Amino acid sequence: EIKDSSGSYSSMLAAVKESLSPFLESYGVASSLEAAEEMCDELCRKLGVIESTDVRYEIPKLLNKSVVLSDLTKNQISNEEQATIDNLWGFDAVRKKRNEVMEMTEAGSAKYERKALKEQKKWLVELECKFVGDEESNEISTMTLPDLSGTNREKDIIVNNFNITYGGQILLEGADLRIVYGRRYGLIGRNGIGKTTLLKHMATFDIEGFPKHHRVLHVKQEVKASEQSVLSVVLSADVERTNLLQKEKDLLARQNALSGQSSTKEMQLLMDEMNELHERMSLIGVESAESRAAGILSGLQFSEAMQAGTTSSLSGGWRMRVALAGALFIQPDLLMLDEPTNHLDLEAVLWLEEYLKGYPHTILLVSHDRAFLNEVCTDIVLFKDLKLIYYRGNFDSYEATKRESA
Repeated sequence: EIKDSSGSYSSMLAAVKESLSPFLESYGVASSLEAAEEMCDELCRKLGVIESTDVRYEIPKLLNKSVVLSDLTKNQISNEEQATIDNLWGFDAVRKKRNEVMEMTEAGSAKYERKALKEQKKWLVELECKFVGDEESNEISTMTLPDLSGTNREKDIIVNNFNITYGGQILLEGADLRIVYGRRYGLIGRNGIGKTTLLKHMATFDIEGFPKHHRVLHVKQEVKASEQSVLSVVLSADVERTNLLQKEKDLLARQNALSGQSSTKEMQLLMDEMNELHERMSLIGVESAESRAAGILSGLQFSEAMQAGTTSSLSGGWRMRVALAGALFIQPDLLMLDEPTNHLDLEAVLWLEEYLKGYPHTILLVSHDRAFLNEVCTDIVLFKDLKLIYYRGNFDSYEATKRESA
């Protein structure tokens, strides 16, 4: 207990806010950091740290019953949001799984205990992945259109000495980003260290010094259910393609409007603009778009009927495949995948491995699947101690290097 100059316990509430507020916001329990701090105020009132009528601080009291944090939000959120919070806090499936593991380990050998704990860890990772992404968005990925106004066309991505903070916490400090074009990187690190946050910052160019002429895409876990067909969702995933098609329509309309009325110079400027547009459209494969999208969906086990059907008719696992198909269809300069093998069957995983090994640009992926990392990756990036550490080779090569240096 640390008192301030007036002898109060104000530092206690500040510590609670600092510790809990970023967590509540990042998991969607609170809609903003301010709302999370209000929940911390209410929690402290429940615990007796502060009185409900004013902001005076007291020595914590011993409660005669437990306080459930989720109760603080039940009057502020919908039933659907409450179900999400219940899962996150372990009020149903998580608690049941932990109990199953405890029962198995109490009666089993040390080997059996290790196996049970490994299964539990894998299950918890899969559960966590269900809640990644912005569920209110119809977009299947995070992608900012590239800025092609400059002359820089360097394909490698080199950013030195950058920092990333999130929720008041430093995730990376004085780190270096070294992404060589055409290589396939596996990003590893303990759960919660900030791997997904790093991918999101890269996708939105929210890193000082990050080159903005690249097409960079970070895939969400699944698309939101809608009445759009699966094929149309994948096609609309490429925002640049959609914009180029619209610009082509606008230029054709201007051309028709100026026909017979404009000077040769004006018409030539319009034609030059149209030629530049068609060059860009050719570069990103606009003409072959529908056949490419259908081929990718087929590789992920979508039948023709499923491709024509709506995403609302699909389960969460299949909607994740739609998101993955959209990302592969776009073929960005830097493709960032977050647990891409989740919800895929063996046949789809094998197809994805072969597809990624032939990917014509650069890949940065997060995965807990060691076999997948070994098959796909040419390099490993370790996120540790606020830095990014680079290793050549796949996951097995990385582990061998670590053992040799130990």
